[in-house]
Amino acid sequence: MVVTRIKASNFKSFKDIDIRLNKFNMLVGANASGKTNFIQIFKFLRDLTNHGLENAVSMQGGVEYLRSINIGASENLDISFEYIFEKNIKVKNIWIHIKSCEYNLSIKFTKKGCFIQQEFIKLNCERWSNDKNILGRGYIELIPDSKKIKINSDIKDSNDNDIPIADYPPFNILNSIYSPDTFLRVTLFILGSVDFLNNISFYDIDPKLPKKAAPISGKIDLEEDGSNIALVMKHLFGDKEKKRKFSNLINDILPFVEDVGVEKFADQSLLFTLKENYFKKEFMPASLVSDGTINIAALIVALYFSKNGFTVIEEPERNMHPKLMSKLMSFMKDASENKQILITTHNPELVKYADINDLLLVSRGKDGYSNVTCPSEIEDLHHFLENDIGLGEIHTDDLWGV
Repeated sequence: MVVTRIKASNFKSFKDIDIRLNKFNMLVGANASGKTNFIQIFKFLRDLTNHGLENAVSMQGGVEYLRSINIGASENLDISFEYIFEKNIKVKNIWIHIKSCEYNLSIKFTKKGCFIQQEFIKLNCERWSNDKNILGRGYIELIPDSKKIKINSDIKDSNDNDIPIADYPPFNILNSIYSPDTFLRVTLFILGSVDFLNNISFYDIDPKLPKKAAPISGKIDLEEDGSNIALVMKHLFGDKEKKRKFSNLINDILPFVEDVGVEKFADQSLLFTLKENYFKKEFMPASLVSDGTINIAALIVALYFSKNGFTVIEEPERNMHPKLMSKLMSFMKDASENKQILITTHNPELVKYADINDLLLVSRGKDGYSNVTCPSEIEDLHHFLENDIGLGEIHTDDLWGV
């Protein structure tokens, strides 16, 4: 599942944004430009699905920190995203081929708080014959209210008659398990789609935390801050092939790494350890390993061993030497073949190795609003590139707006 488009209005520092995403995406911008606010769009939608509107708003700091301060309650907060989602459904004498899904949300503000004014899912479809020939195109729209999900469509049968989609599986069981707080999750589950919002991994690695011993019990998925890396490694290294892959990857970017391991203590805690070729006889505890090495180990887990299909990483180059930027970019591009990746950075050395088509420039105007633009659409930048002025130099000299 690949997210292809995200739109938002009146969200935090954004007035209006409409961005198309690739498999690999690099958000570039200065401090306080709005990079983290862009990521918060995904976190807010996830929290809304899992915990309901009231809790999701509270987790953003309250209404006043959710909506744009400059716009306030005068306009709704609108968010929509589109992603590729393919599924074939047999209805009567035709096939309905679902090609993509659009989710739309509109939140209205009042003096007492806020409420969802509108929410709906639109499935973009093709109508196929039994031999997979395209007979036409159409849509199926799912609109919830307090009691049920209303289903609209313009799908017709082979005789060009409207098909009552709501009478056919899987749509005919939606209302039997629907409740207003679970619309998106239930709908995607019934359709057989992965729960997109819980299929995103967020990482903002703090290399100081993985240096500490971790409890032997807990999540085996890497925490957002990387603090449980020892426990993750314990499970990872239980599979010889995964350990071989991890060892090869870390040795590729850090050739001095001889081996990696996990030490178990009497108090039932675990500590990530590492052997360098400078000291081949013994493993070093994580507390003595450099921040950059710890960060790289956590990034390899996030990029190659996280099960989720969408990975968001804030400033992956943190604590890393500039000479490693090329290899880091190579890792991220390689991992994006199997999952969608979004990173944030303001490091020109990392930007230097990016493809201009993967860049998203986040900037903030004098009016206080954040904007997201695609540098590939700025014609003058291509003239710079043709004259051997690299993306890193463009970023350092802030020539994006030429």
